[in-house]
Amino acid sequence: MHELARLTPMGRLRMIRRLEAGTRLGDVAAALDLSTTSVRRWWRRYQQEGIAGLTDRSSRPHRSPRALPRVRCRQITRRRQWGWSSLRIARDLRLPLPTVVHVQRRLGFARRPRPAAPPSGPAGPGAGRRWRAAERKVVLAPASRLQLMRQSLDSG
Repeated sequence: MHELARLTPMGRLRMIRRLEAGTRLGDVAAALDLSTTSVRRWWRRYQQEGIAGLTDRSSRPHRSPRALPRVRCRQITRRRQWGWSSLRIARDLRLPLPTVVHVQRRLGFARRPRPAAPPSGPAGPGAGRRWRAAERKVVLAPASRLQLMRQSLDSG
């Protein structure tokens, strides 16, 4: 029930009681500032379903014929798990990019998975040595080649 609704389920029941008492449909509609169509709709629901027909119903559609098939959603999910970008998935499946992004967000794949961390431990000469990026020195060598000299944190 939203705040702008004119009738609550209890208000609908009071409206039905007025109609059952013999008040004309147009008079009830005018008293409640409703259209006769709305009053007639609630009256019809009450006659078919009883008091249960006066409760609020979901506005969700019963079916969505233009919705993306589950197979396509699974294809998007699989490719995202493989680490593909949204653009690559859209091109591969020939779908609009916003559709791919919408499906990914809905399924919780808004960001690409992080790549696996490299194995830890020494793997060869100089392994485990950290480099200090802030202390790079640029040296111009002959023939205008650019060389970067890095200072290791492990030494000195």
